Amino acid sequence: MTHPISDCIGSIKGLSGSSTNGTITVQIFAHTQQNSQQEVYNVTLIQNTNGQWKIDTMTKKT
Repeated sequence: MTHPISDCIGSIKGLSGSSTNGTITVQIFAHTQQNSQQEVYNVTLIQNTNGQWKIDTMTKKT
């Protein structure tokens, strides 16, 4: 089951060549603030040949 996201915040730790690591925190949309939930994911970004950054891996933190 998928849930709509109401907010998304990225945090990149540092750049190492054409890859970097960081986190993405998402706020799951809820009808009331009390039902809102946050999920945090570890991400690895890679830079393609056009210089664009893309998510290579994304794993939910436990």
